[in-house]
Amino acid sequence: MKSSLRLVLTGLVGAFSLFFAASSPAKTFTVHVGAGADNFSPIAITIQTGDKVEWTWDSSFHSTTSGTPASPSGFWNSGVLNSGSKFTYEFSNAGDFPYFCSVHGSCCTMTGTVHVVAELPSPSPTATATPTATPTATPSPAPLLPLINAGPVSVELQSVASGLSAPNDLVPSGDGRLFIVEQTGRIRLLKNGVLQSVPFLDLSARLVSLSPGSDERGLLGLAFHPGFNDPVSPGFRKFYTYTSESVAGPADFTVPISGVFNHQSVVAEWQAPASNPDVADPATRREVLRVDEPQSNHNGGKLAFRPGEGYLYISLGDGGQRRRRRS
Repeated sequence: MKSSLRLVLTGLVGAFSLFFAASSPAKTFTVHVGAGADNFSPIAITIQTGDKVEWTWDSSFHSTTSGTPASPSGFWNSGVLNSGSKFTYEFSNAGDFPYFCSVHGSCCTMTGTVHVVAELPSPSPTATATPTATPTATPSPAPLLPLINAGPVSVELQSVASGLSAPNDLVPSGDGRLFIVEQTGRIRLLKNGVLQSVPFLDLSARLVSLSPGSDERGLLGLAFHPGFNDPVSPGFRKFYTYTSESVAGPADFTVPISGVFNHQSVVAEWQAPASNPDVADPATRREVLRVDEPQSNHNGGKLAFRPGEGYLYISLGDGGQRRRRRS
């Protein structure tokens, strides 16, 4: 009797051992974010269903977002995180999962791919007393943001202007008019709800040659002097622009580099004539500032006057050199 009992237990232990040896445990694979450059390392990785990928941030201002820059898929989004952060996602389905950095995916092709293959089937044990494993449910990823109940306020979008070329800012002049900044070089006037056919100012000829697909240079900023509408103010009818222009002589601010500069960021002052305030006078241009830019990206461009002050604040970006900001 004891011998028979030992034989049965031995068979059960053998079956359990065979079952667990055939099932491969889930693994976690590491992808480095921004290690030495705007990239993911490795760019592509192959895993099995049930495995996890843990992204580790080696530098700041990056995200891992599923999909492509033009079409996020919504599977996961870490948000923009800083150096030392980690984000993990478990892949329960087979397939190819592209992802990108929401900050540098479009401009710097900071993209990656996770290839997920189905786990190889486990061989069936031959023992008759094979226990049946209890399946465990794979938890779904936690939602990125808590759900917000619908409130009484409704928001809708209405088109106020069309036919624009890369609009990047909408600036009021304080007299009821709105000015639309087109990155390609024109300042368009929206007056009484109507887009005027004649540009307020056209600076396209002053700009560096822009890449048609994607470019961070161009006409990037516009600000009106606080005294723009005050006849007794020294800033009467004056406004300021921020443009990316070809290198034209020594700059007011520069940095040591090997080679040549990509372009120069230029802040200029202009004036609108009393005879026709809807069209600026190009002859009134006065250059305020010229800055050497090592690369084509990270140019800043925002211009603004702080209320109650006469100071013009200029956002210059970092000129393309990582971890360096100027303002």
